[in-house]
Amino acid sequence: MLKHLFKLIWNRKRRNLLMILEIFISFIVMFVVLITVIFLLGNYFKPLGFNYKNVWMVNIDWQNAEKTSIVETLKQLETAVETFPEVTGHAFSESYLFTPAAMSGNDLEYNGNKVSASLLRGDDQFAKVLDIQLAEGRWFSPEDNTSLKDPVIINRNLEKELFRGESGLGKTVLNEDKENIVVGIVDDIRNSGELTRSKKILVRRINLDQPIDDISFLSENFGKRLLIKTLPGTDARFEEHLLKQLSSVAKDFRLKTMSMEEARISANKQSMIFPVVLLIISGFLIINVSLGLFGVIWYNTNKRRAEIGLRRALGSTARGIYVQILAESLVLSTFGIILGGILAIQIPILNVISFIETNVYTWAFVLSILFIYVITSVCALYPGKIAASIEPATALHEE
Repeated sequence: MLKHLFKLIWNRKRRNLLMILEIFISFIVMFVVLITVIFLLGNYFKPLGFNYKNVWMVNIDWQNAEKTSIVETLKQLETAVETFPEVTGHAFSESYLFTPAAMSGNDLEYNGNKVSASLLRGDDQFAKVLDIQLAEGRWFSPEDNTSLKDPVIINRNLEKELFRGESGLGKTVLNEDKENIVVGIVDDIRNSGELTRSKKILVRRINLDQPIDDISFLSENFGKRLLIKTLPGTDARFEEHLLKQLSSVAKDFRLKTMSMEEARISANKQSMIFPVVLLIISGFLIINVSLGLFGVIWYNTNKRRAEIGLRRALGSTARGIYVQILAESLVLSTFGIILGGILAIQIPILNVISFIETNVYTWAFVLSILFIYVITSVCALYPGKIAASIEPATALHEE
C-alpha cells in the first residue's frame, strides 16, 4: 500500500508541487528554529564557570580624571569598600561580564600555531570574588611581580586548540612577540551569559603596582569594574550607601553600580531577542502552511467523493478511508521532508556554524521531521473524518 501511495502522489506531483514546496520551506524553517532553541537550552544548562550571586559591579569611568591620580584613587576605593561590614571580598576587572554583544580579543602563538581568544582581565582576587575554580595550576599572585614573562590563564577550549592536545600549563606563548607564561587553566568561563556559547578564553592580570605607563588597566575608558562580593541577603540599601561613599572618594570619577543578578537578567533578554523574532516569524509561516495544507486536503477529499463512495460500496471500511486520507497526507509531507533534508544535512557537513555540536543538528533534524508529520496529521484529521462519514449510496447518487 505504501508503494501505491508514493506512486499516487508522484503522479499528482504537478498538482501537489506548491504544497510540497511549502512543506519543504516549513521544514527548513523549523530546522533552523530548533537548532537555535536546542543550542540555547544546551548553553543554559552548562556551568557558567563563575558565581554571580551576591556580587555587585561598580562601573568606573575616569575619562575626565588626572592620569597621575587614577591609581591612587583606585586604591582609595579599595580602602573605602573594605570598611563595609557586608563586603567579603573585592576585585578589579576589565572583563565584559554578562555583556553578550561585547567583544575583546587577543592573539596567542605557540610553535607557529596562532589562535585568537576572547580576552578577560582580573586582579589577584578576581577568582576568589567570582568563585572561579582552577582545573590546573594557580591564579595570579604577588609572585608574578618578579616574573620576566606576563602570566596568563586560559580555559580548556583555548588549550586544546593552541597546544593541539598537549598540556598548556607552564608553557610559554607569544603575544605580539612578547612572551607570556600559562600559570593556570580553567574548564570554562562563559562571561557573556547563560545562553551564550563556550569560547576560547584568555585571562590577563591587572596589577595596580605596575608603572602607570605600562598598566593595561589604564589603556581604555570603557569596561572597568570593581567587583564586590557581599554577604547573602544584602539588599539595595547597600547599593545606595556604597555609591554615596565611593562617589565621595572618587570625585572625578563617574560611577555606576549594578548587581550581577541584574546584569544576568539583562544579558538573557538580549540573547533572546533573535530567537523570539525567529519564533514569531516561523510561527506565522507554520500557521499559513497548516491552513493551506488543511484546505488542499479538504478540497481534494471533496473532489474524490465519488471515488470514496465507490470504495465504500466495494467493501472498504470507514476506518480504511480515514487511514488512506491520513497516509496520503503523510506521504505528501515526506516528499517535502526529503527535499528539505537534502538541504539541511549540508549545514553540518560543510560546518557552516563551527561552534554548534553535531548532536544539536541531529536533534533538530529528527524533531523537525516529527513536527512536520504531526502538523500534517492534525490537518488531515477533519478531512479524513468527513471522508470516512461519506455514505456509498449518497456519494454515487450525487455522481
